[in-house]
Amino acid sequence: MLGCLLSGTTLAEAPTAQSLLELAGRQAAKEPGRGREAVPTGLLLAAMAQATALVAPGGLPFDGAAEEWVRERLFEHLEAELAGLPSRPGRARRDAWEKLARQAMTPQLAEAVLDAAFALPPVVRKGDVPRVEGAWTQVTQLEGSESFALRKAVVVEEIGSAGTANGLVDPGEWVRLELTFTNTTKLPWFSTTAMPRVQGCAWVDPTRGAVLGEAGPGGEAGVALWLFVPADCEGPSSLRLQLADTHRGNPPRAITLEVRPMDFQRPRVTSVRLDSDALGSSDGSERDRLAPGHRFELVADVGVPGDLVSAVLTNWSPPEPAKPLFTSLTQRNEPAVPVGAGQFAAADDLDGETVPTSVWSAVAQGEALEPWLVTPAPGRLWFALDTAVTLSAPLPAPPVLPLPARARPGAPRPVPLPVAAAPVVSSSAVPPAAVVSQLVQQYVSLVPHSVARERPTAVVAASGYEVLFDRDGFSKAWDALTASPVPDAPPARPTARYVTRSYVAVAAASAKRVERERPPDREPPPPAPVVVAKPRLVQLDLGGGLSFFGTLPSPFQPFLWLGQELSAFPTVGVRAFIGPHVVGLIGGHLATFPYAAGVASYLEVSGELGVGYRFALKPFTVTPYGGLLGRLRSHSLVGSAAMIGAVLGANVRVAVTSAFGLALDMGVPLAMGGPSFSATITPPSLGETVSGVGFRATLNLSFVF
Repeated sequence: MLGCLLSGTTLAEAPTAQSLLELAGRQAAKEPGRGREAVPTGLLLAAMAQATALVAPGGLPFDGAAEEWVRERLFEHLEAELAGLPSRPGRARRDAWEKLARQAMTPQLAEAVLDAAFALPPVVRKGDVPRVEGAWTQVTQLEGSESFALRKAVVVEEIGSAGTANGLVDPGEWVRLELTFTNTTKLPWFSTTAMPRVQGCAWVDPTRGAVLGEAGPGGEAGVALWLFVPADCEGPSSLRLQLADTHRGNPPRAITLEVRPMDFQRPRVTSVRLDSDALGSSDGSERDRLAPGHRFELVADVGVPGDLVSAVLTNWSPPEPAKPLFTSLTQRNEPAVPVGAGQFAAADDLDGETVPTSVWSAVAQGEALEPWLVTPAPGRLWFALDTAVTLSAPLPAPPVLPLPARARPGAPRPVPLPVAAAPVVSSSAVPPAAVVSQLVQQYVSLVPHSVARERPTAVVAASGYEVLFDRDGFSKAWDALTASPVPDAPPARPTARYVTRSYVAVAAASAKRVERERPPDREPPPPAPVVVAKPRLVQLDLGGGLSFFGTLPSPFQPFLWLGQELSAFPTVGVRAFIGPHVVGLIGGHLATFPYAAGVASYLEVSGELGVGYRFALKPFTVTPYGGLLGRLRSHSLVGSAAMIGAVLGANVRVAVTSAFGLALDMGVPLAMGGPSFSATITPPSLGETVSGVGFRATLNLSFVF
């Protein structure tokens, strides 16, 4: 359903900038769930419209199968971008969402996805980076200069395509404008809120206010805002900043600026021709697709409307994985030839030669080319056509020289005055009348006529005057003044260069799918016999340690008893655990202690019979257990006494080998009583001297079998 909705999407049908920014704001305010964040339909619709516009109509048609394939690539890219956005609602998440929305509504995101999908090189190559020379005035102030005079307007960030990073306001891109104003009043102004409004084809979010910082008299402060210029935007737009919360400085109510985007429209491919490049066969009548083993030429004409276009250059780029399909590819970077009405004919074509059929079929099986060149694919190869366009601003009109005024009839003739130096005029302009007049005066002289004296007292006699003109001298001076004029250097002409990309689908021969030969199936080897290790059922521990009992010295015979309240008796024992998990226990211990230096000794023999459970924590086993305890205690002077009690304990074993290990056994014997004297004997009984409850710890050598 979504594929049908996006099929044939055009820029005119794409969501507006306002609707996409509102969508980004709603999505940013929500916290995504645990799963993947869903791709909004409006975002995918905008990106698909841009991708459709980038496919040149001069190549193969952008049919349903190709549209669906591109849509899937766009969806995957947007899904990956959304997965990387901040998850917590806030400023960072909102900025990231808005940036993604701006990229989707301009060619920037679509170009990145199509380049990766078609395995094409980046659009900007060495020597083709968009550049700007000279000054382009795009922002002027119309209102509010008596208090807030525009000092400068700078594009600090751009999101778009062709003119990205050239510092100009171009159609089809988002620009972040940084406007700097000068305080022209005699009073300082304080923080001022500026709410933007636009009249014209450009668009700015009217809900995003900006704060104009503080500035004293003659100081500067600025604001920054995002401005969107649609691709079909022509003519200036009026940007009005409504001011509020201003104190002092007598500021105006608003600042009105005129923003003039560049007069640039994205080039469109008007025709694509594939010809055979053979002797006597270059008219395209014998070749309608790329095929193995032939020479060809690929040429495209473009249309670039606009009065400022001064040069157009085209360049073809094949997919990187497709380069092995060609034995040669050559083209000259010659400027296209203007043919009128904004049309430019290519000055040169892409000449190439393809590989033989066997190589063609092998290369076509590659992962990047298989969707387009292997049957049942219709057979097409995607080329990138980069068009570099240079815009030049018009030259200023030459100054008009004033014409010399004609002498009125009857006007008095000017009195000639001597000129001391020749006038200096520009060598590139015709000398005006005043300069010529002064030059003539330098070579005109008044000469008197001498005659004989009629009176004896006269010294000199003259009958009249003649005006003499030095023709030779004037000719030389005139030639020096006007000969070999050196023209003045023409004024700098601002230029801007753009590089745009179109995607051209060229028909190509399909290759048959090569089924890779599978090695013959071998009979699987018989399964190895499963050897089940027999469980080891018996754990035998041999070792020794200490038993601790409470003792009480006899007040009657202190030399016969221990002198501490807690005494340790050396102990040796043997114990067997029988069973895999639930185990039976049988064992015995011997504890002895000589005291009174050969006079008497104490001996205890015990036997245990119980049950436990073994826990395996490799390489350890832990076996808690409990059971009956039979104990025989004897004293060399008093006699022996037997008793029945209980024992609680735990056995911790670590394996050293499969059959040998070390075991620590800890138990609490519970058995009261002990050997005693007869009632007639004065010393108290041993049972009253040695406690029936104690603690036993032994370290054992442990064997399992």
